[in-house]
Amino acid sequence: MINSYVTHTRWAAVGLLACFTAIAGIQMLGAQDAHAQTSRKAQAAKAKKSKEPKRADIKRESKLSEKKDTVFDAAAAKTEALKVDVEDTKAPTALTPEETKAASMQAMVDEKLEEEISLGNQVLKFDTKCDEAAPVRFNVADLYWEQSKRAFYKSQDFNTPEKDRKRWEDRQKSLEQKTVDNYKWIIDECSGYADYSKTLFYTGRALMEMDQPQEGVTYLTRIIKEYPDSQWVPNAWLMIGEYYFDTQKDVQKALASYKKAAKYTDSPVYGYAVYWQGWCYINTGDWDLALERFRDVITISDDSSQSLDGKGRVALRKEGIKDYVRAYANIGDAKAAYATFLKVGGKKSVQDMMERLGNWYISQGSHRNVIVVYRDLIKNYPRSTRLPIFQGRIVDASSRLGDPKATVAQAKLLTEYFHNVRDRKNQGDLSEDEKKTITKDLKEAEEIAENTLRRLAMEYHADAKKLRGVAQERNYQLAHDLYAHYLDVFPEPIPGSDVNYVFFMRFYYAEVLYKLEKFQEAAKNYDAVVLMNPTPTEEREKKIVLAAAEEAVRSYDQLVQDLDRNNPPEISGTEPKPIPQVKQDLITACQRYIQYVGDSGEEIVAIRYKMARIYYTYNHFDEAAPAFTDIVTNHPENEVACYSANLALDIYNGQKNFRALKQAAGSFRNNQKLACGDTEREKFARIEEQSTFQLIKSEYEDKKNYLTAAKAYMQFFEKFPTSEFADDAVYNASVDYDLGNRLDQANQTRQFLIAKLPNSPLVPETMYNVAQSYERIVDFQDAATYLELFASKYPTDRRSKDALYNAGIYRATLGDVAGSKKDREAFIKTYKDDEEVPNVAFSICESYENQARQMETRNGGKPTQASNKVWLDTHDCYFAYIRNGSYARQNLDHLCIAQFRRGEVMRKVNNKTGAEETDAFVLRGWPGWQRQVGKAELPLCADAVAQLQFQKLEPDLKEYKQMRISMLNPTDAGVKKFQASVGDKVRARDKLVKQYTEIVTTGVAEWGLASLFEIGELYRDSVDKLLNAPIPSSISGQTLTEEQKGLLRNQLRDQYAKPVEEQAVDAYRFCVQKANELGVYNKWSVRALNELQKLRPIEYQPVTERLVKVEFNDRTPVARNGAMLPDGDSYKRVNVVMTGGTIPGTEAPAAQIAPQSAPMATSDSTKSDSTKSDSTKSDSTKSDSAKAESVAADANEAGSKSGGKAAKSKGKRRGAGR
Repeated sequence: MINSYVTHTRWAAVGLLACFTAIAGIQMLGAQDAHAQTSRKAQAAKAKKSKEPKRADIKRESKLSEKKDTVFDAAAAKTEALKVDVEDTKAPTALTPEETKAASMQAMVDEKLEEEISLGNQVLKFDTKCDEAAPVRFNVADLYWEQSKRAFYKSQDFNTPEKDRKRWEDRQKSLEQKTVDNYKWIIDECSGYADYSKTLFYTGRALMEMDQPQEGVTYLTRIIKEYPDSQWVPNAWLMIGEYYFDTQKDVQKALASYKKAAKYTDSPVYGYAVYWQGWCYINTGDWDLALERFRDVITISDDSSQSLDGKGRVALRKEGIKDYVRAYANIGDAKAAYATFLKVGGKKSVQDMMERLGNWYISQGSHRNVIVVYRDLIKNYPRSTRLPIFQGRIVDASSRLGDPKATVAQAKLLTEYFHNVRDRKNQGDLSEDEKKTITKDLKEAEEIAENTLRRLAMEYHADAKKLRGVAQERNYQLAHDLYAHYLDVFPEPIPGSDVNYVFFMRFYYAEVLYKLEKFQEAAKNYDAVVLMNPTPTEEREKKIVLAAAEEAVRSYDQLVQDLDRNNPPEISGTEPKPIPQVKQDLITACQRYIQYVGDSGEEIVAIRYKMARIYYTYNHFDEAAPAFTDIVTNHPENEVACYSANLALDIYNGQKNFRALKQAAGSFRNNQKLACGDTEREKFARIEEQSTFQLIKSEYEDKKNYLTAAKAYMQFFEKFPTSEFADDAVYNASVDYDLGNRLDQANQTRQFLIAKLPNSPLVPETMYNVAQSYERIVDFQDAATYLELFASKYPTDRRSKDALYNAGIYRATLGDVAGSKKDREAFIKTYKDDEEVPNVAFSICESYENQARQMETRNGGKPTQASNKVWLDTHDCYFAYIRNGSYARQNLDHLCIAQFRRGEVMRKVNNKTGAEETDAFVLRGWPGWQRQVGKAELPLCADAVAQLQFQKLEPDLKEYKQMRISMLNPTDAGVKKFQASVGDKVRARDKLVKQYTEIVTTGVAEWGLASLFEIGELYRDSVDKLLNAPIPSSISGQTLTEEQKGLLRNQLRDQYAKPVEEQAVDAYRFCVQKANELGVYNKWSVRALNELQKLRPIEYQPVTERLVKVEFNDRTPVARNGAMLPDGDSYKRVNVVMTGGTIPGTEAPAAQIAPQSAPMATSDSTKSDSTKSDSTKSDSTKSDSAKAESVAADANEAGSKSGGKAAKSKGKRRGAGR
């Protein structure tokens, strides 16, 4: 038994621990790299003298391998030169006022341009004289030029398909040519045109843009020669200068042309002419002259008297400033730059000029000048959000001057500036524009700082690896500081970066920390590296993560060694003790390392055992046991595996953890590689079997997880077929399947037990449960078979009586009359003194009745010779029941219904006289039976009596409906005859209303509702007959019109018919209300509702949608113990309780109809439960014997007078519950 093992628990484990420690003798001591051993030699020697464990106490020592340096990742080590904005740029093309005006055409849509061109060409067909045609043609040329530009843009558009680009290029060239053709027509045909020089300029410029500069210059030269006073002369000189500069590459001729253009100081192109002189001097190397020209450009752009538009002025000034800084970078003094720029560009431009100068110095490699410029910027703009950018430039420049100490100091300032600006950004009181600016500045600063700090840190780190001694330590410290500054600025990965530089930098930082013997910080940073990328996908990242996981173990191991040397653990008892944080960290690092390396690696067993020993040492058995189990599972052949197995089982058993105990014992038993002997394996097997059975109950059954429990029990049997708990396991599985509502599997399991374990004492109970399971899934055939088998095999079992009883019910339900009769007769014979015998006898008669009905149903509802024979057998059975005095004494309700059904059978076989006599007997006996036992004990009889009373009134009702009202004749004789017919109709109606009311008072729902409906019909029929009484065609010789007849009928309706109609409505309404209250839905309530919908359509609106046709069957199915059994020959029975009230239209008492126990027309209705106690039985079963004998005699008399047949019913299963 399991308790035999429980006594040997871990709570004796203090002694066991000492034993296993002595045997296993394994303690991990982490190895130190050569550098660490050297620097800590004195510390270790001191500790060894006092607290280091003796070598004799340690059988074997496992060491971690020597620490290896990790090679820098190529992508992480790759840096780029800092970006500087020093690209060559040119000033924007100068636009004349006319060109500025023409630019408005760009806003035109393409359709509008086509329309304008078409209109212009139409005009040119009629106006050919220069005075009218020249301006129009000039405008058309401009429009063609605008279209050509749009074609060019379309050809260059990224979204334009490649196959369409050539088409747009061709269109561009075609439109350009049309432009030039129109200009040339004016030049050739209209020499007196007012804007002739302007046309020459536009033609020349267009040709130059069309890559025909030689021809274009000829037109520009004509302006200078032929129209020396034209405003287009300076423009022409500027374009000629551009021709020499760009096309001929002749700087001197270009300079001469620009100087001639600059003579026209009032021209809009004056500033551009000066600007391009500066570029000519740049190309000749005359930086001082270039500087002077660009300064002049700034002055000109600031001069409001110059003919410059707004955009042109801004663009010219911007380009002048940029190129002034370019020239200054080549000849200026960096220290004087700020003052000079302030004077030339003004306060609004000086910062931009200084930054541009810094960029030029960076591109030139002038690092000292870089430092000067950016320090001036920091000095003059201490609140600028660009301070990190400025300082980043300084750090980069300082590093390139070879001063590591100064570089680290500047890097520290960089981190401070970053924090300050980021804090400002996070203050939350900035405007949207300010947020955008600071975000942009920070992004630029981050690019500079990231690249610079990463480069420097890794350079010093690489140098340190190559050096030795003091130089090495100094470089490690420099690398440490720079890594720290980098991670301070970039604690998280940089969004959008192709390489996760922070990931690599933190690892290299941890490496430097380890070299500097800062193990606590090193361990935390190794941990951070792993957590930053726990599931690497790239091979280079995997290497880093694995290295970090291993080095974290090594770092924590160094710390643990320090702790144990100074404070060796002293643990007693079994309660968990706090594990020092550093050892907890070591456990976490070991677990993480195992997660990555799996079961490979030389140190894996030592690491696993080290973790387990820490847990075990500090009494953390929940963690220690799985750790020991891991060793057994993954390293079974190791010498510590068997010790680990015993320690794990010892812990689980002491904790009453049967699941873990079972799993571990089974695993250890089946592990053929486990280094344990046969005795140990036998012990593992016993523990597994006992803990498995206990586990199922405690973890599944007790928690009502029945299906899981059932499966587990069957698995137990399969695994331990010879166990002492084998039959209990199978039986429990069947019970749990049953409780889990899986009756099919429960039944299969029970049959399995009967077949496989026939000698088990649980077989009888199982067999009975099989029958019950079939009954609950409505498999009556198999249920009856097993119940009969149980009753025959175990006749002395107290349940055999119930088994036989229920078997008879199921046979009857299946239509197996012979089988049902056989079971019920066997019951009567075997248990003749049982109180159920009368009910069983009655149920035999019901079986006959059901059989006859089924035979007629199969024949389309028509009787056959065979069905008539069964009806006669039904009658004889009921008659035999009536003649048995003991049965009559048992149940007066059954006695009454047996007589009633005899009458029904007689009617079915056309024995009208016998049926009438039997009906009369039932109606005669009803009052007396009520007095004897009370109406509540006669529900079936009350139903029968009400039905008979209702049927008895059918001839009178038919006769009443045939009564007519005499003609409305105003003569004396006619009036008397009319009144007499009305009186006869009313008297007949009231008589029937009274009789139907008496049926209502019987309290039977179906016939009460039927009577209420017929009362409504009586009133409605009297109204219909009155309103449809014949009216003579003429009175006193005067012909009556249809309108007059209608008026007469309306008078009858208003004065006499309406009150009576209201009585009909009340009766119908009462019928519907009672049906709703009772939940009885039959043809009478439906017909009543239909009449109300006709008479009161607003109050009772008809249902507009019916999904399924409603049909009323003769029998309503009732659920009994999960089975569907027929409920006799009519609707579910209800009882009636008398209350106050009246039937509409009468003064007679009304009946409050309410459902009670809804008895069926079966033996089930006479017996609520097979285990019902004597104290709860009706007085009818304990009535005076003299009264009973008298009733039986009356019954025999009635039976002897009629030779017909009766009805059927079914009994109720009993004792079916498990």
